[in-house]
Amino acid sequence: MNWVFWGATVTVLLIFCIEWPKLKQKPFQDRATFVTILLVSWVMFYFDLPHTPGPTQLLHNLYEPLIRVLLEP
Repeated sequence: MNWVFWGATVTVLLIFCIEWPKLKQKPFQDRATFVTILLVSWVMFYFDLPHTPGPTQLLHNLYEPLIRVLLEP
């Protein structure tokens, strides 16, 4: 996992270094949008979204003990 972290970080830094000189002439809103999108995408990379349990799994884990209590004879 360590090499994945550094690989993603280096990629984000390369994108930033390549695009920032072009953005210096742009308005502040464009630069802020670029930085925000880049940071959000970098953070979301670490969430491992394909393997994150969804809301149905949360509800299942929340109500499973209650169901066991109610269905006991």
